[in-house]
Amino acid sequence: MERTQRGVTIAVLILVIFHQVGLVGLHLSSTKDVFIQLVPMNLLLSALLLSIFHQKWSISFGIVIFVIFWAGYLIELVGVKTGLIFGVYQYGTALGPKIAGVPPMIGLNWLLLTYSTGVIARKAFRPLWARILFACVLMVLLDLLIEPMAIRFDFWHWDSGEIPLQNFVAWFLTAALMQTGFQTLDQDIKNPLAYPFYLVQIGFFAVFFLVEHAF
Repeated sequence: MERTQRGVTIAVLILVIFHQVGLVGLHLSSTKDVFIQLVPMNLLLSALLLSIFHQKWSISFGIVIFVIFWAGYLIELVGVKTGLIFGVYQYGTALGPKIAGVPPMIGLNWLLLTYSTGVIARKAFRPLWARILFACVLMVLLDLLIEPMAIRFDFWHWDSGEIPLQNFVAWFLTAALMQTGFQTLDQDIKNPLAYPFYLVQIGFFAVFFLVEHAF
Protein backbone atom coordinates (compact mmCIF):
# COMPACT_ATOMS: atom_id res chain seq x y z
CA MET A 1 0.00 0.00 0.00
CA GLU A 2 2.79 2.40 0.94
CA ARG A 3 4.63 1.55 -2.27
CA THR A 4 1.50 2.22 -4.32
CA GLN A 5 0.95 5.57 -2.60
CA ARG A 6 4.56 6.53 -3.23
CA GLY A 7 4.14 5.65 -6.89
CA VAL A 8 0.97 7.75 -7.16
CA THR A 9 2.72 10.69 -5.50
CA ILE A 10 5.60 10.46 -7.96
CA ALA A 11 3.18 10.20 -10.90
CA VAL A 12 1.24 13.26 -9.69
CA LEU A 13 4.48 15.22 -9.33
CA ILE A 14 5.43 14.27 -12.90
CA LEU A 15 2.05 15.47 -14.18
CA VAL A 16 2.21 18.71 -12.20
CA ILE A 17 5.78 19.53 -13.21
CA PHE A 18 5.17 18.64 -16.85
CA HIS A 19 2.07 20.85 -16.99
CA GLN A 20 3.74 23.72 -15.13
CA VAL A 21 6.65 23.70 -17.53
CA GLY A 22 4.20 23.51 -20.42
CA LEU A 23 2.22 26.46 -19.09
CA VAL A 24 5.34 28.62 -18.97
CA GLY A 25 6.64 27.36 -22.30
CA LEU A 26 3.38 28.08 -24.09
CA HIS A 27 3.32 31.66 -22.84
CA LEU A 28 6.89 32.54 -23.82
CA SER A 29 7.16 33.67 -27.41
CA SER A 30 10.63 32.12 -27.70
CA THR A 31 9.41 28.62 -26.78
CA LYS A 32 5.73 28.69 -27.75
CA ASP A 33 6.12 26.90 -31.10
CA VAL A 34 8.24 24.14 -29.56
CA PHE A 35 5.79 23.47 -26.75
CA ILE A 36 2.82 23.41 -29.11
CA GLN A 37 4.51 20.53 -30.92
CA LEU A 38 4.93 18.72 -27.58
CA VAL A 39 1.17 18.53 -26.92
CA PRO A 40 0.88 14.94 -28.29
CA MET A 41 3.65 13.90 -25.90
CA ASN A 42 1.62 15.29 -23.01
CA LEU A 43 -1.35 13.12 -24.03
CA LEU A 44 0.85 10.05 -24.43
CA LEU A 45 2.55 10.61 -21.06
CA SER A 46 -0.83 10.98 -19.36
CA ALA A 47 -2.10 7.80 -21.03
CA LEU A 48 1.00 5.90 -19.94
CA LEU A 49 0.75 7.01 -16.31
CA LEU A 50 -2.98 6.26 -16.09
CA SER A 51 -2.46 2.82 -17.63
CA ILE A 52 0.24 2.00 -15.08
CA PHE A 53 -2.13 2.60 -12.17
CA HIS A 54 -5.23 1.07 -13.74
CA GLN A 55 -6.43 -1.95 -11.78
CA LYS A 56 -8.06 -5.13 -13.11
CA TRP A 57 -7.42 -5.24 -16.83
CA SER A 58 -9.80 -7.44 -18.81
CA ILE A 59 -10.79 -8.19 -22.39
CA SER A 60 -14.11 -6.38 -22.00
CA PHE A 61 -12.34 -3.31 -20.62
CA GLY A 62 -9.88 -3.40 -23.52
CA ILE A 63 -12.72 -3.53 -26.02
CA VAL A 64 -14.50 -0.58 -24.40
CA ILE A 65 -11.44 1.70 -24.39
CA PHE A 66 -10.67 0.69 -27.98
CA VAL A 67 -14.20 1.62 -29.02
CA ILE A 68 -14.10 4.92 -27.10
CA PHE A 69 -10.80 5.88 -28.74
CA TRP A 70 -12.02 5.28 -32.28
CA ALA A 71 -15.51 6.60 -31.57
CA GLY A 72 -13.90 9.85 -30.46
CA TYR A 73 -11.89 10.05 -33.66
CA LEU A 74 -14.84 9.15 -35.94
CA ILE A 75 -17.22 11.59 -34.26
CA GLU A 76 -14.66 14.35 -34.77
CA LEU A 77 -14.18 13.24 -38.39
CA VAL A 78 -17.90 13.52 -39.08
CA GLY A 79 -17.94 16.80 -37.19
CA VAL A 80 -15.16 18.32 -39.28
CA LYS A 81 -16.55 17.08 -42.59
CA THR A 82 -20.17 18.10 -42.00
CA GLY A 83 -20.17 20.81 -39.33
CA LEU A 84 -23.38 19.25 -38.04
CA ILE A 85 -22.17 17.97 -34.67
CA PHE A 86 -19.97 20.50 -32.89
CA GLY A 87 -20.22 23.31 -35.40
CA VAL A 88 -17.97 24.35 -38.28
CA TYR A 89 -14.31 23.98 -37.30
CA GLN A 90 -10.94 22.73 -38.51
CA TYR A 91 -7.98 21.18 -36.72
CA GLY A 92 -4.62 22.90 -36.52
CA THR A 93 -1.19 21.32 -36.08
CA ALA A 94 -0.88 21.09 -32.28
CA LEU A 95 -2.40 17.60 -31.94
CA GLY A 96 -0.01 16.06 -34.41
CA PRO A 97 -0.44 14.30 -37.79
CA LYS A 98 -3.95 14.19 -39.24
CA ILE A 99 -5.88 11.53 -41.11
CA ALA A 100 -8.59 13.00 -43.33
CA GLY A 101 -8.18 16.32 -41.54
CA VAL A 102 -8.50 14.92 -38.00
CA PRO A 103 -5.58 13.97 -35.70
CA PRO A 104 -5.99 10.50 -34.15
CA MET A 105 -4.69 12.08 -30.93
CA ILE A 106 -8.14 13.61 -30.44
CA GLY A 107 -9.40 10.05 -29.95
CA LEU A 108 -6.87 9.62 -27.17
CA ASN A 109 -8.03 12.90 -25.64
CA TRP A 110 -11.64 11.68 -25.58
CA LEU A 111 -10.47 8.41 -24.05
CA LEU A 112 -8.43 10.08 -21.30
CA LEU A 113 -11.28 12.39 -20.33
CA THR A 114 -13.90 9.64 -20.46
CA TYR A 115 -11.73 7.31 -18.41
CA SER A 116 -10.65 9.76 -15.71
CA THR A 117 -14.10 11.29 -15.18
CA GLY A 118 -15.70 7.87 -15.44
CA VAL A 119 -13.51 6.47 -12.65
CA ILE A 120 -14.25 9.51 -10.48
CA ALA A 121 -18.00 9.13 -11.09
CA ARG A 122 -17.92 5.43 -10.23
CA LYS A 123 -16.41 6.26 -6.88
CA ALA A 124 -18.77 9.16 -6.19
CA PHE A 125 -22.13 7.57 -7.10
CA ARG A 126 -23.75 4.15 -7.23
CA PRO A 127 -26.78 4.67 -9.54
CA LEU A 128 -25.86 4.32 -13.22
CA TRP A 129 -27.68 7.48 -14.30
CA ALA A 130 -25.94 9.54 -11.61
CA ARG A 131 -22.51 8.29 -12.64
CA ILE A 132 -23.16 9.08 -16.30
CA LEU A 133 -24.57 12.53 -15.56
CA PHE A 134 -21.80 13.50 -13.13
CA ALA A 135 -19.05 12.34 -15.49
CA CYS A 136 -20.61 14.27 -18.39
CA VAL A 137 -20.76 17.44 -16.32
CA LEU A 138 -17.08 17.03 -15.42
CA MET A 139 -16.17 16.60 -19.08
CA VAL A 140 -18.11 19.65 -20.26
CA LEU A 141 -16.67 21.73 -17.41
CA LEU A 142 -13.18 20.88 -18.61
CA ASP A 143 -14.09 21.68 -22.22
CA LEU A 144 -15.25 25.14 -21.13
CA LEU A 145 -11.68 25.75 -19.97
CA ILE A 146 -9.99 23.98 -22.90
CA GLU A 147 -11.70 25.89 -25.69
CA PRO A 148 -9.93 29.28 -25.25
CA MET A 149 -6.53 27.58 -25.14
CA ALA A 150 -7.38 25.35 -28.10
CA ILE A 151 -8.05 28.38 -30.26
CA ARG A 152 -4.96 30.28 -29.08
CA PHE A 153 -2.52 27.40 -29.55
CA ASP A 154 -3.73 25.87 -32.81
CA PHE A 155 -5.57 22.82 -31.49
CA TRP A 156 -8.60 23.71 -33.61
CA HIS A 157 -10.29 26.81 -34.99
CA TRP A 158 -13.95 27.78 -35.35
CA ASP A 159 -14.79 29.19 -38.77
CA SER A 160 -17.08 31.77 -37.17
CA GLY A 161 -14.32 32.88 -34.81
CA GLU A 162 -16.54 32.13 -31.81
CA ILE A 163 -17.27 28.96 -29.85
CA PRO A 164 -20.85 27.91 -30.68
CA LEU A 165 -23.23 26.74 -27.95
CA GLN A 166 -23.81 23.73 -30.18
CA ASN A 167 -20.29 22.57 -29.34
CA PHE A 168 -21.01 22.20 -25.62
CA VAL A 169 -24.35 20.48 -26.23
CA ALA A 170 -22.63 18.03 -28.58
CA TRP A 171 -19.83 17.52 -26.05
CA PHE A 172 -22.37 16.57 -23.40
CA LEU A 173 -24.23 14.17 -25.70
CA THR A 174 -21.02 12.58 -26.98
CA ALA A 175 -19.76 12.24 -23.43
CA ALA A 176 -23.06 10.61 -22.46
CA LEU A 177 -22.66 7.96 -25.17
CA MET A 178 -19.10 7.20 -24.13
CA GLN A 179 -19.90 7.20 -20.42
CA THR A 180 -22.83 4.84 -20.98
CA GLY A 181 -20.45 2.31 -22.48
CA PHE A 182 -17.85 2.89 -19.78
CA GLN A 183 -20.21 2.89 -16.81
CA THR A 184 -22.08 -0.25 -17.87
CA LEU A 185 -18.88 -2.31 -17.71
CA ASP A 186 -19.58 -5.06 -15.21
CA GLN A 187 -16.34 -4.78 -13.26
CA ASP A 188 -14.86 -2.69 -10.50
CA ILE A 189 -12.73 -0.03 -12.19
CA LYS A 190 -10.28 1.78 -9.94
CA ASN A 191 -7.34 4.07 -10.56
CA PRO A 192 -5.80 6.21 -7.78
CA LEU A 193 -4.37 8.56 -10.41
CA ALA A 194 -7.72 9.39 -12.07
CA TYR A 195 -8.77 12.09 -9.61
CA PRO A 196 -5.34 13.81 -9.45
CA PHE A 197 -5.11 13.68 -13.25
CA TYR A 198 -8.45 15.45 -13.63
CA LEU A 199 -7.51 18.08 -11.04
CA VAL A 200 -4.22 18.74 -12.84
CA GLN A 201 -6.14 19.27 -16.08
CA ILE A 202 -8.59 21.64 -14.42
CA GLY A 203 -5.76 23.51 -12.69
CA PHE A 204 -3.70 23.81 -15.87
CA PHE A 205 -6.48 25.20 -18.04
CA ALA A 206 -7.90 27.37 -15.22
CA VAL A 207 -4.50 29.00 -14.62
CA PHE A 208 -4.13 29.52 -18.36
CA PHE A 209 -7.55 31.19 -18.49
CA LEU A 210 -6.75 33.47 -15.54
CA VAL A 211 -3.35 34.45 -16.94
CA GLU A 212 -4.86 35.21 -20.34
CA HIS A 213 -7.46 37.51 -18.83
CA ALA A 214 -5.08 39.13 -16.35
CA PHE A 215 -2.55 40.38 -18.91
